[in-house]
Amino acid sequence: MEKDLFSAIKRMVSEKDVKGLSMLALSETDRAAVDAAITALARVGNDEAVDELISFLSVEDAYLRNEAIEALQLLGARAFDRVAALLKWEKPDLRIFALNALKEMKDLRLRGLIRHVLEVETDPNVASLAVECLSEVGSGEDVVLLEAVARRFPDPYVRFAVDAARRRLE
Repeated sequence: MEKDLFSAIKRMVSEKDVKGLSMLALSETDRAAVDAAITALARVGNDEAVDELISFLSVEDAYLRNEAIEALQLLGARAFDRVAALLKWEKPDLRIFALNALKEMKDLRLRGLIRHVLEVETDPNVASLAVECLSEVGSGEDVVLLEAVARRFPDPYVRFAVDAARRRLE
């Protein structure tokens, strides 16, 4: 990454130029520059920066999407409510990206949120990831919910995820 670009990113952080950092992340082809722009957005960390990071979850570029997920994870509680709201998105892939960000936030509200997702989710892939998340933050009392999920989704992968989670929680 060139020195001028690094200086520009540093300036944009000090000025809280979220749009500039976002445009840089979207337009750069150098992964180091993309990393720096995404990290800078996380460093700014205000609501506008969180919204920009969330907007990257919809892009086709998997690298940019994954970097945004990691940045949202680092923001933790500052991003939790906004990312949790994404679980109402229509597209299952976007709900999966939201769960991937949330599961690393280690927020005390995560267990209740995951339980709610498992009660209402209609997509087996999202449900499987939510089962995995619950296995990390749940307890033995969540086994009943997990079994209900397995009955609702007769998918072998969901059954596998439920069995693995149950073993972990019991």
